[in-house]
Order: sequence, then structure tokens, then C-alpha cells
Amino acid sequence: DNAANVLRYMDQHRQAEVTMRMSKLKQIPGDLADDIKNAIRDALGAEDDNLEVGGIDKTARILGRMHKRDQTPILGAVEDEDSELAEKLRRRMVVFDDLMQLDKRDMQTLLKSIEKDELLRALKGATPQMVEHFLASVSKRQAEDLREELEIMGAVQRSRIRSSQESIVAEALKLAENGKIFLDIG
Repeated sequence: DNAANVLRYMDQHRQAEVTMRMSKLKQIPGDLADDIKNAIRDALGAEDDNLEVGGIDKTARILGRMHKRDQTPILGAVEDEDSELAEKLRRRMVVFDDLMQLDKRDMQTLLKSIEKDELLRALKGATPQMVEHFLASVSKRQAEDLREELEIMGAVQRSRIRSSQESIVAEALKLAENGKIFLDIG
């Protein structure tokens, strides 16, 4: 939240520049932290004198906490420089758990546009509350069938679960951009 507030008060050019730099930055060399070495020593790894900063995921989280009117020009400027990076940021600003905000009607619209196998893989790695949120938007019979399939479904690789969840989020974002569902971002 603090990072989003700081970013919001920068001029547009600086916002895009800082956003791109944060997205691409994965570590800070230890020698840059000399002035505050004692304060961050515990955060630095024993074998590696680098501080993990999170790169694109942290940047997306920061942008996701900003109001849409503030994040739109930043993403537009990033897109002018690096369209692939801007798209990655957009996709990661909304995570699977954010779909909990969808009401029943919007969830039904989303469910109509995704494949059943994709849904099952995504739900396999979801919290029980998330599973129930999705299943509350289908008929009782469909919900029972999906629960049964989830129970008998074997183990699924985390990468496949994440890929399915990202695919569903991407579909939700597309539906939101087209005005078919309401997904509050920022």
C-alpha cells in the first residue's frame, strides 16, 4: 500500500520508469546496501549477499493496489516501452483469489467461457472457500458432479494448477474489459 501511494505521487514519466525497473529487478547487490547493512543483514541470505525484491510479482501487487485511474497511464507508458512486460503486469495484478469478488451472475458468465478440465485443475489447488464460491454459481447437480470429480482427480502439478488459474484470470480480465462482468481492479 505504501509503495502504491509513493508511486501515485510521482510524475507520469517517473511512474513508468520506476514500474519497469521494479518489474525487471530481482535482486539488489549487497554493496548497494552498505549504508543500511546492519539493518538488513538478517534479510540477506547467508550464502548470497543479495536482497530478494520480487520483481514483476511485487510490482504487479503494487499496481493492483492503486486506483485504476492511476494505474492506467503507468501501464500505458510501460506498454509503449515494453508491451510484453505490460501484459505480464496486467495478468499478475489480478490473482485467482481475486475472483471471490465476482457475484453469482458474473461467475456464471465466467464459467460459461472456460473449459471444465481447466476449471477442475484450477480448483484442485484452490482454497475450500474458493471452490465453494465457484460451485455456488452452478446447479446443485453440477456442483455435486464437480466435487466428485475433484475428489477422484489425481495429484496435479503445481505448475499446471497455476497455469489453469492464470488462464481463468485472463478470461475474467477479458470479460471485464468487454463489459460482460464487473471485476474491480485497483
